[in-house]
Amino acid sequence: MSSPPTAARSWGGALLRAGLLAAAMLGFGAAAEAVQIRVVYKGTVQFDDNDLVKTATLPATVNLSKTILLTTVQGSQETGNTDDDQNYFYTATFEDNQTLTFDRGGGTRPAQVTYTVIEFVDGVNVQRGLSSMTETLLVKNINLPATITTSKAVPIINC
Repeated sequence: MSSPPTAARSWGGALLRAGLLAAAMLGFGAAAEAVQIRVVYKGTVQFDDNDLVKTATLPATVNLSKTILLTTVQGSQETGNTDDDQNYFYTATFEDNQTLTFDRGGGTRPAQVTYTVIEFVDGVNVQRGLSSMTETLLVKNINLPATITTSKAVPIINC
């Protein structure tokens, strides 16, 4: 069961979260030394013991080229259980401009994913994609679809 997303129209902070699997590149335009947030949606998706995929619907559509998705996962892990990680390893993606999809590696315990969707007004260009790494791969180059100015860009890597 999911809690409905909530919206906040006035929000003045910047959020970053480090991780490993889904990535977005937040690029700021030439005139955008500061950016304005249009809307923030927050919500929680609950996973039962055996749920692998959950979705959440935002109250309104967002412009995906100006929107980022940040997530955290919570649950009680069993110490020493090597299969337990699958319950908390997940990806979160935009299915479309109003639907979020959350997939996890496996399901043997309940867990919940809390998400924050932030849509900017102007001066921001978001590029997103998925890439994976093996246990032995230490360095990976990922080509972006558009050129960025690295001095005005922020990578957001989410796991």
